[in-house]
Amino acid sequence: MDRIEDRITFFFELVSCNFNLYFWECDSNMNILSTNCLHHEIFQMGLMQNNLINLIKEFSTSKRMPLFFTNSLNMTWIAVFESDSKEIIRIHFLGPVFTDNNFVQNKDSYLGQLSISLNSKRHFIALIDSIPIIASTQLLQYGIMFHYCINKEKISISDFDYYEQSAQTYQKKSDLDIIHNNSNYSNYLFEKQLMNIIENGNIDYISGKKNFSYGGDVGTMSVGDSLRQSKNMFITLVVLATRASIKGGLSVEIAYTLSDNYIQNIELCKTQAEVNQLWHPILCDFITRVHKCKLENSSSFAKACCDYINLYIETDLSLKQLSEHTNYSEEYLAKKFKKEMNISLNDYIRNAKIEHSKLLLSSTTESISVISERLHFCSASYYTKSFRTLTGITPQEYRKKNKN
Repeated sequence: MDRIEDRITFFFELVSCNFNLYFWECDSNMNILSTNCLHHEIFQMGLMQNNLINLIKEFSTSKRMPLFFTNSLNMTWIAVFESDSKEIIRIHFLGPVFTDNNFVQNKDSYLGQLSISLNSKRHFIALIDSIPIIASTQLLQYGIMFHYCINKEKISISDFDYYEQSAQTYQKKSDLDIIHNNSNYSNYLFEKQLMNIIENGNIDYISGKKNFSYGGDVGTMSVGDSLRQSKNMFITLVVLATRASIKGGLSVEIAYTLSDNYIQNIELCKTQAEVNQLWHPILCDFITRVHKCKLENSSSFAKACCDYINLYIETDLSLKQLSEHTNYSEEYLAKKFKKEMNISLNDYIRNAKIEHSKLLLSSTTESISVISERLHFCSASYYTKSFRTLTGITPQEYRKKNKN
């Protein structure tokens, strides 16, 4: 499919299997060229409030990434920009959609604030009822695919720009402002920040012990089952973290193995508290691994060994396992590793386990003995001794200083 039109047609044939999602193709002056929507009033009431059309035009002069935005009536859209080598030639829209049913349930109250006739309100309600309700995460995934259809460019959620329009004014807000003042946007921006932090291996997040919790109104992923809702939400976050870590340099094999393991751990949780407690260690693990990838400047052999050790850090690692993984004899493997890494293999494994234990100490309430067993130290006393040798303090002292 070399023609944009063919790719877009195929994309919407697939999307229509789930939702009656509207799309609009406009020229650079926002004149509608084509649409699958019979009611052009939806476009008018969605984009002509508060001079929103002109603002999108202005945005298109300096941006090329998709724009995710919501108008003052809580209608959400994605704008994708098609350009030649010099300028925007078309602007494509997905939407509108509602990302939750709050506006639909309270539409009479919202419409009561508008100075329009009763007949206009009835027509408006009929139009609103035709607009689908789609979770923001799913709409963003559609936006990623739509951007690829138009520009043949692969992007991620972190590449989107996010704007909000209040009832009186339309303005770009800082991420922090939106997180604190607009619950509809905090989850979008959370995802954007999450991807950036992991992709960049931002170790400052861990050392700074920042409170980076999921805020805002999370879309309904499971009706009537709060535990299932929490599990689905965090599984989604693990998927985002996996993609961001791959983009940041973590190997696909390790990233997806971690993803599978963490999703299985989430599914085993019996309470929401257990699910919530898993998030911080998961996030820190992905960040730490990406950070190490960016710092490493070793041979493919050493990197393969280190990747394997970090991947199976909570197992009873052995020289034999590494030998089978790298296809080197145990003796040659040990010598080659020490020569390249300037540390013995056993010491590297022990140090890696100590580093991983710091994450468990700061983010869980597990006892020292449980952590020791989890990391396969021969005893809690040996773990404590090894920890003190490497860090200068005991595990208990470290936990006291770094407890989140």
